[in-house]
Amino acid sequence: IRDREVLGCVLSDVAGAGVATANAGATGKVKRQIIRDCLTGANGRAKVEGWVPRWMAFPPAAYTLRGGVQTVSRSMALGGLVEAVT
Repeated sequence: IRDREVLGCVLSDVAGAGVATANAGATGKVKRQIIRDCLTGANGRAKVEGWVPRWMAFPPAAYTLRGGVQTVSRSMALGGLVEAVT
């Protein structure tokens, strides 16, 4: 993940809002390492089980309002079809 806004949101999802706020000014490399540590339980971080990015969850969602996430766009486009069938 290279987008600063998305990286901050993912960090908040994985490590918590407090960690994300405390590391808001950190480099992307540091933030990615914290995310890795949380997902593996390394460096004294609590291991997060079963986490997936919002765009891979069901229903998929985006971290920003900018769009550009195909799974979210497709889900929204198909949303009306699923509601019409049920």
